[in-house]
Amino acid sequence: GNGTEGGVGNTPPNSTTTSSSSASTPPEDNLQVKRPIQLTLYKSGRLYTVLLLSGHPLSGIEWAPCGNFALVQRVVSNLAGYNAGVRRGTIVCAVNGESL
Repeated sequence: GNGTEGGVGNTPPNSTTTSSSSASTPPEDNLQVKRPIQLTLYKSGRLYTVLLLSGHPLSGIEWAPCGNFALVQRVVSNLAGYNAGVRRGTIVCAVNGESL
C-alpha cells in the first residue's frame, strides 16, 4: 500500500440546537379545545354571551373567584377573549351554560 488510509477524521456530528424563546410549553396549551367555548358575562349592567372559537380560547384571560362567579382581572390584547369583547372588570357568570 501507499500508506494512506481512507480514515475519517473526528468531525462532530451536526448538532442542531433548538432554542425556545418561550422557555417551556405554556399551561394555556392544556386549554386547547375541540369545540367553541361560550362565556356568559356581565359588565356595566349588561348580561351578554360571547363565543370563543380559537384553538386556545381562554389564552390571555386571567380571572379570580368572586362569590359564585369569576372576575376578569386581565385580558391580553389581540387574543380570542379580547377580540370577543372580554375586558378587565367583567364578571364571568357561566361557561358553556354551566354556572361557576
